[in-house]
Amino acid sequence: MNCKTITFFLIFLPMLLVSQVKINGRITSNNTGLKFANITLLDSTEKTFINGTVSDSIGRFEIETKLGSYKLIISHISYENWSQNIQLTQNINLGEIVLTEKEYELNEVVVEGKKLIFEREMNKLIFHVQNSPLKDGYNALELLQRSPKVFVNGNGGISLKNGSPTISINGRKLNLRAGELDIYLSGLNSENIEKIEIQDIRSAELEASSTGGGINIILKKAPKGFSSIINSTFINRENDYDKYAGGISLNFGSNKWSSYAKINYDDNSDLGGPLPLRRPFSILV
Repeated sequence: MNCKTITFFLIFLPMLLVSQVKINGRITSNNTGLKFANITLLDSTEKTFINGTVSDSIGRFEIETKLGSYKLIISHISYENWSQNIQLTQNINLGEIVLTEKEYELNEVVVEGKKLIFEREMNKLIFHVQNSPLKDGYNALELLQRSPKVFVNGNGGISLKNGSPTISINGRKLNLRAGELDIYLSGLNSENIEKIEIQDIRSAELEASSTGGGINIILKKAPKGFSSIINSTFINRENDYDKYAGGISLNFGSNKWSSYAKINYDDNSDLGGPLPLRRPFSILV
């Protein structure tokens, strides 16, 4: 290593280290640390997921990110959300963050006190929906919004540890696009969801295409019979060709097996191009 290389590292290495800063703190309620609280860091517009983690067994957490402006949100299914705008110029310790307990019906609080809502099993975090106050009146997408380590944006896009997770139902991967997945999950009621398994570490069980781990939704009863999702899109482009798109997804389930088929049509154009780009039907079975 020559003198120029050494000089470069001496000058720029401290700058690189300073550009990464940490946010830490401890989440409590009634002087007790809260575990499995969901800590989400968004950009200043609150539209882009930056980083996330969950609090440990005594409520502590730490997030590392770059210098800049952010929105920090802390949530827990049994407590009111806490949020704060943060301008990061150096490491910051938020100290003790006290959450306010939500008011639920008495019978829901009793169930919560007797049974585990979250537990760690090997490399999975398990959300026992039926032991929680969210067991009635919610859908799967709303449950994921309240699940540790999971971020759901305003368009229904799901992120887990800065990547796109594989979404499965009873261990079977859902081959749905973002818009279709949003609709499908919104149709699954919490009354029929036993638990949600969240795996943010890549393993042999997950496909190579998964960049953000996997989420497996376990239903109390496997879906039986036919179900379908129909979607359509029309975009009017001034001084250009319009866009038409549509599709239908069909599902059939029984006690022993399930099948899935999808047909899509896309009649699109390159914006500003002289001729439309027409794409034929695509079929996936």
